[in-house]
Amino acid sequence: MESAKFHYPKTGHSLLKLAMSAAERKSLPESDFGIPETRGYPMQNASHVRAALRFFNKAPEDKKPALMAKIRAKAQEYGVKISE
Repeated sequence: MESAKFHYPKTGHSLLKLAMSAAERKSLPESDFGIPETRGYPMQNASHVRAALRFFNKAPEDKKPALMAKIRAKAQEYGVKISE
C-alpha cells in the first residue's frame, strides 16, 4: 500500500500517513500490537512505534502502563529514541 502525505495547514509541515489495509493488519502477530486484545497500536516498524507514541494519550487509562512498556520495548528493538 502506498503512503500518502498530509500537510498541517498552520505550519506547512507534512506527515507521512502510514495506512495499513485490513489484511495487512490482520496478518500481524499479536506481539506487534501495543494493546493486543483489541489489536490496537500496531508497532511493526520504527515509524509505527513513533505513531504509537504520538497517540499514546488517546489510549484507555487502564491500558497505558502496559502500552508504554510495549512502546519502550519496541522502541529499543527498532532503535527509536524516546524521551522520558
